This record gives sequence, structure tokens and C-alpha cells, in this order.
Amino acid sequence: MKNENSIKVGIATERMVNDEFIDAWKRAENDAIEEKEEKLYYLTVKTLLSALSDKRLILLQTLRHLGDTSIKALRGCAKIT
Repeated sequence: MKNENSIKVGIATERMVNDEFIDAWKRAENDAIEEKEEKLYYLTVKTLLSALSDKRLILLQTLRHLGDTSIKALRGCAKIT
């Protein structure tokens, strides 16, 4: 089994976040949680973008373009750009 740490960042309404929390709570009560999930939601695109510097936004775009990759491959990519 791989030891992967990841966090999902996205945009969601307050209602969506509340519903997801309630669902997770119910699954925890029933011991039905299979894997840990870490998520960070912003309420609007504007608030998400305000939290990111230009360099971080470029980094996220690069990571999305590369897909699953190793730290060593990322380091090589950083030396090229």
C-alpha cells in the first residue's frame, strides 16, 4: 500500500461543505470510513485566487499538467523552467 499524502482544493457552497461533513460524520459513526480525506474549500473563485500568488498558481498549473509524478521528476522539471 502506498503512503500518499494529498489534499483536494476546490470551490464549494456552504451547503455542499455542510452536507459533506454530515455524510463523513455518519460514515465515521458506522466505521465506514475507508481512507482519510483532506479537503480545502473556498466559497468563490475570487477567494481561491486571492489566496494564491502568481508563482503558486503557475506551480498548480504545472502540477496539473504533469499529473502523477515523483519528487525527483518535479525537481528535474524545476531545473528546466
